[in-house]
Amino acid sequence: MWLTDLAFVPPEPDSSDGSASDSTWIAIWSAAPDPNEERRLGLALSQSEFLATDMRLREEGFDSQQTVLLMQPDKPDSGQPRITAIWSNIGPESLCLPSYDGHELFHQPQVD
Repeated sequence: MWLTDLAFVPPEPDSSDGSASDSTWIAIWSAAPDPNEERRLGLALSQSEFLATDMRLREEGFDSQQTVLLMQPDKPDSGQPRITAIWSNIGPESLCLPSYDGHELFHQPQVD
């Protein structure tokens, strides 16, 4: 089985005392489409960690990003966004086009 996709479920505040519940991850697994496929997971990376990991994995032959998930902090001043991604050694090459805060690169969409 291969990790196919991830979803982050943020904590919800508990109405009784104002504390937050635990956050949760939902993972989707699937049968391996190709017996030669390998995947790598980067979990909750900063933008600089993501770019360094992407460059290192590309050098190792993991050119295809299967999933990229951007998690924004709960509050604007509570920290930097975190990125979770799954890379594969099989599939079309993905372009890594990080955007600047609050904006997307509409003129250069990522196409897989």
